[in-house]
Amino acid sequence: MSTAFDLTVGYNGWLAAGDTRLDAAVAITSETDGNSTAEVAEIIVIDRSGSMYGDKFTEAKRAAKAAVDVLRDGAYFSVVAGATEAVPQYPLDGTLAQADDRTRAGARAAIDAMNGGSSTSIGAWLRCAADILATRPAAIGQVLLLTDGQVTQNTFGYHADLDYCHGKFRCDSVGIGLDWDPDELAQLAERFQGTFKFCEDLAALPEYFTQISGNAMSKAAADVELHVVVPEETELESLSQMVPVKQDLAGHRRPLDDDEEGWAFPLAAWGTETREYLLRFDFPPTGLGMRLQVLIEVWRGDELVAEKRVIVRWTEERSQFLAIDPQVAALLGQGEVSAEIDSAVRAIDAGDFDTATQAAQRAYRLAEEGGFDGLMHTLGRLAVYDPDTKSVRIRQKVSDGDLKSAMTGSYEMEGSRTVLGRKEEPS
Repeated sequence: MSTAFDLTVGYNGWLAAGDTRLDAAVAITSETDGNSTAEVAEIIVIDRSGSMYGDKFTEAKRAAKAAVDVLRDGAYFSVVAGATEAVPQYPLDGTLAQADDRTRAGARAAIDAMNGGSSTSIGAWLRCAADILATRPAAIGQVLLLTDGQVTQNTFGYHADLDYCHGKFRCDSVGIGLDWDPDELAQLAERFQGTFKFCEDLAALPEYFTQISGNAMSKAAADVELHVVVPEETELESLSQMVPVKQDLAGHRRPLDDDEEGWAFPLAAWGTETREYLLRFDFPPTGLGMRLQVLIEVWRGDELVAEKRVIVRWTEERSQFLAIDPQVAALLGQGEVSAEIDSAVRAIDAGDFDTATQAAQRAYRLAEEGGFDGLMHTLGRLAVYDPDTKSVRIRQKVSDGDLKSAMTGSYEMEGSRTVLGRKEEPS
C-alpha cells in the first residue's frame, strides 16, 4: 500500500523594516490508496484501580470488548489491566496476539474475567505496553488508555516510566468519572502525540473505544517527520500542532544533520487524514530589500515526500506587511480562544468568577469574530452568551463534568479550511 502526502503553507512573506517574527500555517494531508496492510499493534489498557467499581468497571469492560471487535484481521494486540502494577490479561504471557475470530473471542473472555485492583500507576502501565510492543518492533504502536483517577505513582517513578516509553507508541486516552486530572491526560497526549477525551455518559464509552481503535487500524505510514531548514541565526520559537488537537511539539525536536541548519520533528503514524501546524520564526535583523528562505519538508524514512519554500522579504509598504494570511489567522485565533477557555475553567475552579467572566467574554468575542463554532459550543458549558447585547455571564451551576468537558474541548480545533469556508458562506 502507498501513502501520498501533500503539503501547503500559508503565510505573509512581507515583514516591516525592523520586524523579525513570522507565523506560518502548515497543513499536511496524507491519503492511502486502499485498505491498510501496514503492520499495526494496539495495546488496550484498562484501569482496574480501587475506584473502578460498579457501572464504571462494567462499562469499561464493554468498551474494551468493543475495541477488540474492530481490530482488523492480522493486526497485533494485547489487553492489559492496570492498578499498582500492569498485568497482561490477553495474552497472559505478555506478548501480542494476532487478531482473528479465535483470538478476539479469547480476549473478550479475558476482559470479562478481569478483577479490580488498587492504585493508579499509569507510568507502569505504559512501560508494560512499551515492552509488549517491543516484541513486534516493526509494527506501528498504539496504546488505548482508560482511567478514572489521578496518578498515584511516585513522581520519580512515573516520569522515569514516561521517559522509557518516549517515542515508542502513540497514546490516546479516555477519562471517565470526575476524579481524573485533565492536565495529566493532556500531558500524555502531547508526549505521545495522541488525543485525550472525557466520556461523561458511560453508555457511550464503547463508541469512544470503537472510534479510537478503528483509527489505529487505519494507520499506514510510520516514521514521518517534519523538517524545518532555516538560514543561519534563525530561531524557530514554537511549533504547535493545532488540528485536530492542540499540542506543543517543542519537546519532540532534534537538530538536523551538521550540513543543515534546522530541526526535525517526528509526527508519528499516518492514515488518510489532515493535520495542521503553526510555526513561529524569529529571523536575524535584516535590511530592506533583503530576502531569506526557509524550507518546510515532509520525510517518510529516508524519502522526501513533500516540500515547500517560505520566502521572507522586508518592505516599507504597509499594505504588504500588514496583511494577515487567512490560514494563520484561523489557527492563531483558535489558539487564543483555547487559552481563554483554559483561563475561565481554572478561575471557576478557584471560585474567581470575575476573572472567569472576563476570560469567557474575550473567548466569545474572538470565537464569534473567527467563526469558531466548535469552541463556541465548548464555551456553552461554562457561560451564557447573548449575541445581541454581547453580554456574558457564568452559569449559576457549573459542575465538575462541565469543567472537564470544557477543558478537553478547548484542545480540539477545527481545520482552517472548515473555518474559512464557514465565514465565506452567504448569511
